[in-house]
Amino acid sequence: MESSVQIDYRCSCGKLLFRGLVFRSFLEAKCPRCNKLNFIDGMSITHNPNRVSFLTTKKGKIVNISSSVESALGFSAGELIEENIRRIFSDDSIAKTDEFFINKINGIRYLRLDASCRKRNGEIVPVSIIYRHLLVNGGELFLRIVDIIPEIDKKLLDEAKFDSANFCDVVTETDENGTILYLDKNLKDITGLNPEDLVGMKVDDLVFDEEKDWHLKNYRMLRAKKRAYRIVPGYKVSGKNGEFFEQEVYCTPFYDDAGNFIGFRNMHWLRKLPVDK
Repeated sequence: MESSVQIDYRCSCGKLLFRGLVFRSFLEAKCPRCNKLNFIDGMSITHNPNRVSFLTTKKGKIVNISSSVESALGFSAGELIEENIRRIFSDDSIAKTDEFFINKINGIRYLRLDASCRKRNGEIVPVSIIYRHLLVNGGELFLRIVDIIPEIDKKLLDEAKFDSANFCDVVTETDENGTILYLDKNLKDITGLNPEDLVGMKVDDLVFDEEKDWHLKNYRMLRAKKRAYRIVPGYKVSGKNGEFFEQEVYCTPFYDDAGNFIGFRNMHWLRKLPVDK
């Protein structure tokens, strides 16, 4: 990806390390002034043919694209530069959700969305989009890392002998402060809640009043330890129509490619509670 956009990467001492864009997972750069080894958080792995990086303005104007766009979506970079990111989305609802995420991401490490994109030949493909907010020389840009989700071989599905109980109901991701970064679409199928409405909120704000004392004393302590932990059945969540679900959660820490702690990837098992009469 050749860029017309330049970002100043500086050491904590203020020394300019280099100017440009990092599109690798991460980069190490030693400061010539203080000799500190800086780990620069990158944006994407460019050699992955099913991953495309889009750099846009807040209004969605594409200012840069990784070269993998041709192998992944069939477009040349020249076809999409200066176009609006809406062009690659499969429908208006995804475009509106994309705009919603862009307006919500300021101050959050990243957000992730399950969506679908339209290839140049018209084929619709499922994708996972990671959103990043970048401050660039007094302005701001937005990075979308689009991963095409490969289709599962239907023959393998037909031959699978797994018990469905082995699979969790919902997967979520939260950062070290409890900010919700991602919820998968199964949440809506089970509870009626839109994942997009909850992304960016704090887990602490969604706790029932009767569970707040336990939550504030224990859950925050568990997060601070940065170790895998389990929330036993009994922890409640409410659905869109007023129903309640008991949940069991397994939480596992995850890290970026430089080894920095991001937060927890959480697997939820939900059971609808009977309505009191």
